Amino acid sequence: MLAYDELMALPNLDSLANREALDKLATLIDLAEQLELEEGTERALEWCERLEQRDFTPLEEPEFHYFWANAWGDMQHHRHNDPKVAWAWDQPEQSNQILHLRRALNSTAFDQLPAMRRCQILTNLANQLNTAGRFVEALEYWTRALDLVPDFWMAQGNRGIALLTYGGALYDDGHRDVFLIFAHDDLVTALASEPILDAGGPPSAVAGFQAKLNQVNAYRNVDRLREEFELNNHSLGETAAEQSYRRWCLNNHLFLNPLNDVGPIPLAARDVFALPGFVVPISKPPILIGFFNQMKQEFVSARWLYYEALNASEMHFSDKDVSLFNTLDYPSYSLSVEKLKLAYRSAYSIFDKIAFFLNEYMDLGMKPDEISFAKVWRAKWGEPVRGVFEDSENLPLRGLFWLSKDFFYRHLQEVTEPDARALRDIRNHLEHKYFKVHEMLLQPAGAESERGDLFTDTLAYSVERTDFEKKTLRLIKLARAALIYLSLGMHREERRRAASRPEGLIMQMELHTWDDERKR
Repeated sequence: MLAYDELMALPNLDSLANREALDKLATLIDLAEQLELEEGTERALEWCERLEQRDFTPLEEPEFHYFWANAWGDMQHHRHNDPKVAWAWDQPEQSNQILHLRRALNSTAFDQLPAMRRCQILTNLANQLNTAGRFVEALEYWTRALDLVPDFWMAQGNRGIALLTYGGALYDDGHRDVFLIFAHDDLVTALASEPILDAGGPPSAVAGFQAKLNQVNAYRNVDRLREEFELNNHSLGETAAEQSYRRWCLNNHLFLNPLNDVGPIPLAARDVFALPGFVVPISKPPILIGFFNQMKQEFVSARWLYYEALNASEMHFSDKDVSLFNTLDYPSYSLSVEKLKLAYRSAYSIFDKIAFFLNEYMDLGMKPDEISFAKVWRAKWGEPVRGVFEDSENLPLRGLFWLSKDFFYRHLQEVTEPDARALRDIRNHLEHKYFKVHEMLLQPAGAESERGDLFTDTLAYSVERTDFEKKTLRLIKLARAALIYLSLGMHREERRRAASRPEGLIMQMELHTWDDERKR
């Protein structure tokens, strides 16, 4: 207790150099967690607020946000032991964890941190996203951690448990079995790595992984199940161009197919994901199926436009003899750039359409011109989450709600994506103002610059092409995850409705898939 008392006796860390201040902050956070003293965690959070004003070096910046996220994690542990509270959709402590872990991850010196620290940041972020219901995106961060340190057992074990959760939410039995195989293998690998407890996670994690593995083994014979699936012997297309495209989609986890989330397996190289079976009055046409078809088509088209823009190797003939002037700020003009813009706009538009879908499916009664991806969850700005969502214990829909926090809205204070305002501003300028892409940017990226010289366009929102490509890919991945959460959330809701529905005749309506030959 002596070290803890000494730290608590410090009014602040203002007189200490950056490195010493960070060391004391980290020590207090660890001690407060070990001793389960909320007062210590509160003091650490107060110190973080004051330290935020400092000029940290590029290497100190991500460590500071990592420690800050840990303090918020401890506060969440103090306040959310009650399962009912843990199921609440609004979780300020968790929002702050995600925000600061992302700030650490997005810092300029992240790649210069020790591999173990990077793994901890990636794994903690994945854990928080998964808890929020964003299991699709969480898998990518655990995989990145394992690419850095293959025997990082906490990432391996937590990924295995998340695959069980994800698989359990699926409505396709075959897909569920494939997830079971990969989850089993992750848990076996995590437990076989002889975890170093003080370097990778708490002792309770080992017991938790073992318990999950025991459940899997008791449920199915995984070795026998493995023999039923051929994951890799599947065609990726008839031409080299198609094969290259499908391989790129697999490697970037961009097929609308949950199997693509277990890895780049050829079996997943088809956009087969759709809505689950659902019940509507007999007089109602299949409007939700048509709506999901449209969003799905817009997604795969945005994905293709992005791929074409990324892989353009020469000028397109449509750009020939188009007279454009060099404005001396390295502008980027081409059909490929316009395809990037179209992909960005199309992907961004999917989120409000999902809100429009939810308004119909959940019978929320919102006026069409009032619907948005942020507003659909509450009757009015500032009010609690609608009871139809809050009381549902629907993890995929909660994931969709938490995904909405990645977008900036002026009425909302809580945002979990540091780049949220930039994503919104880009869309706003693309749709209504002046958005300019540069091969090389001579000024900081962002809104209209006030700098007045010959090389600065003071009217445009300027971005560098490579940065715009990254942001567009991120939006496309978010759109894919959102469509998956929507369908799986609907599946969970249909199971809830079935349990409370009075017995009666339910007739099936059979719909056939649209022939590829008719897609012209």
